[in-house]
Amino acid sequence: MHSVLRNLAPERRLRLYLIDGGLRSWTRRQLLRSWDAARVDATFLRPDLAEIRRLPVSQYVSHSTYLRLILPEVVPRDEERAIYLDSDLVVQRDLAELWDLPLDGAVVLAAQDVGFPYLDAAKALPNYVACQPYLTGTRPIANYVELGLSPEAPYFNGGVMSVDLATWRAEGLTEKMLRCLDDHREHALHWDQYALNVLLSGRWGRLDLRWNAATSL
Repeated sequence: MHSVLRNLAPERRLRLYLIDGGLRSWTRRQLLRSWDAARVDATFLRPDLAEIRRLPVSQYVSHSTYLRLILPEVVPRDEERAIYLDSDLVVQRDLAELWDLPLDGAVVLAAQDVGFPYLDAAKALPNYVACQPYLTGTRPIANYVELGLSPEAPYFNGGVMSVDLATWRAEGLTEKMLRCLDDHREHALHWDQYALNVLLSGRWGRLDLRWNAATSL
């Protein structure tokens, strides 16, 4: 948040919703004290985690990674759009620039994942052999054929998203994504991003890679 505020245009203010998966009260107080209250209207949201506790996790990914999937359901209904940010980011540009980008019919704007650029990089990249040592993996959605998805469909990273909350709610995407993860849990190797990329294939707009530059770059 300090990096967001340091780069935010002086005339802009933030309405900030923190999806709280279990912060201590002391931590919440410290966070609120550390921000410029004149520029940040902060609200902590404590969602019911029952829906996501049954979903698979690993030794370094907790159930909190699924919280972005329920974002549209826990943010107040009068909010029709939001920027979602993972908490491990350093922001180096004015977020107002991202906010001002038109969705142009996309449900989300996001950056292509440089580690998993396509549903099947071996088929999508003509220079796959040269690229392979630098990729995280080849097929982030192992059962894409069964799901009727193209191997050349690009795959996005969910750490930075500009989200059409109204469309997401209207189409019941949260429920569909949770059901997708339940139905295909043996293939959901990358947790929330499996559901995001299955349900939103062909329905997301590309951000410049600089909006979500992973350390692998």
